[in-house]
Amino acid sequence: MRTVVIGIVVVGALAGGVAFFLHGHEHGDNDHGGHEHSRGEAEKAGHSHANIQAHGGDVTMTQRHHFEVVFREASVRVYAYSQSQEPIAAKGLSGTAKLVKKGSDKPTEATLNVATDSAEAARDFLEAPLDLKGIEPGAAKLTVDISGLSDAQEPKVSFTATFNGAQSPAKRAEAVGAGHEHH
Repeated sequence: MRTVVIGIVVVGALAGGVAFFLHGHEHGDNDHGGHEHSRGEAEKAGHSHANIQAHGGDVTMTQRHHFEVVFREASVRVYAYSQSQEPIAAKGLSGTAKLVKKGSDKPTEATLNVATDSAEAARDFLEAPLDLKGIEPGAAKLTVDISGLSDAQEPKVSFTATFNGAQSPAKRAEAVGAGHEHH
């Protein structure tokens, strides 16, 4: 069994699969290569997203970016970060968020707009109005398309995040108490 694991790691590293080597899986291509890590899962994958999960959301990664997706009761927020996990200003970015509920083939689509939170005015984000009340965790998927990224190798991204429940005001207060949210 050890030989197989070592063989996989060596083959992954030799094939230039640094992402595979670090995470145990590949990231995919620029168009639909995003994958997500819920809180705690990132640490199991061999790296931490503690700096990125500052708002209590789940992290999705593409080839050259990280995104924290925060589902709220009436909207979804997307915080952009570089490959090295540095915050990226949302100004100049544009995109859409498409929510598909289980059992439905009609997505609810909303435009992602640049927004700020009065308690954290220095950090902007993308936000789309979406009514998430009454949706059970795991019963919907959100596809996010963002363009305008300054990285020439990945100026636009598309990724999918699973809806794991809306962050209510009580959950936000809990995240603040745990040091995970800065609003």
